[in-house]
Amino acid sequence: MKIVIAGAGGIGFHLAKLLSFARHDIVIIDTNHDILDYVRGHLDVFTVLGDATSLDTLEESRVSSAELFLAVTTLENDNIVSCILAKKLGAKQTIARINKISNLREEFKKTFRDLGVDKIISPSYLASLEIIRLIKSGKITDNFEFENGKLSLIGITINEESKYIGKTIQEIKWVKGTHYSPIAILRGNETILPRNHIKVTKDDHIYFLINTKEIEDLLSTIGTQGSSKVKKIMILGGNEISIQVAKMLEEEISITIVEKNETVCKRLVNELNNTLIIKGDPSNIELLREEGLLEMDALISLTQDSEINIISCLMATKEGVKRTISLVDNVEYIHISQNLGVDTIIKINCSQLYVSFCS
Repeated sequence: MKIVIAGAGGIGFHLAKLLSFARHDIVIIDTNHDILDYVRGHLDVFTVLGDATSLDTLEESRVSSAELFLAVTTLENDNIVSCILAKKLGAKQTIARINKISNLREEFKKTFRDLGVDKIISPSYLASLEIIRLIKSGKITDNFEFENGKLSLIGITINEESKYIGKTIQEIKWVKGTHYSPIAILRGNETILPRNHIKVTKDDHIYFLINTKEIEDLLSTIGTQGSSKVKKIMILGGNEISIQVAKMLEEEISITIVEKNETVCKRLVNELNNTLIIKGDPSNIELLREEGLLEMDALISLTQDSEINIISCLMATKEGVKRTISLVDNVEYIHISQNLGVDTIIKINCSQLYVSFCS
């Protein structure tokens, strides 16, 4: 299958990587020469230097013969325009990445299709759904559902109170007569296959694939109760993900958002009904303390700076906050952050998008 991708950034690059593994014929368009050099050095794809909203660039990429055109740049308007043009030039299917979650409304889908955008995808929306799922899952750090929610792949960090510490995988499989089989263990930077003789140690991150109805029983067996309900959340940063999370949780959970940009704060006030908006620097720990950090059950750091997000979560953990969730844009930060003590890392990734548009 010939696939043309507009945008060679994080999402475009990783989509190309996934799709090239499946032996598709990939063309990547980008305006940045250095980024395209990096792509050529790491992937077996064809690159085109140019603007994807230009007809000349699209013709150079031979989009007319493309079975799939993906516009995943950071500019929503460019993605929509390039999809419209690609469709007119003959691309069989077009998919646009959008940032405004409001554009995902069901009544807009036909409008997009009529224009030439067959499908829209939103990394921000997927990230917000993941955060909400994690907040509602108590002590679980990762939660992916299968078979319409009947099965769950969950990740649990083994703390000092866990009954699993010192036990072998063989022993924990049959604790209390139950049969919970781990499928992987993350220990430091190493992923370990859970063979029967391996002993569980503190700070191991263990993944289980189990019946969703058995999650609470598993947490009880491990010694990590999942029923500690989150009642107060502080969110750092006021982006699209923050807005979506707040909209879906503000009626049942007390939410505070800290954002330093005054214009963004005004937007938050207009769009949210029951959320406290604080204008201030999210990296200022003294400000966060003054605004009730010590009383929070969870801190979600969603600023544009991955380093600030990680450090904020580490400081919150030190202050006694039970749950921390950090947004990062670098895959390399994931293992490092979990080893340091950040509960959950959210990466706006293309694996979910890959499943989304292939389904």
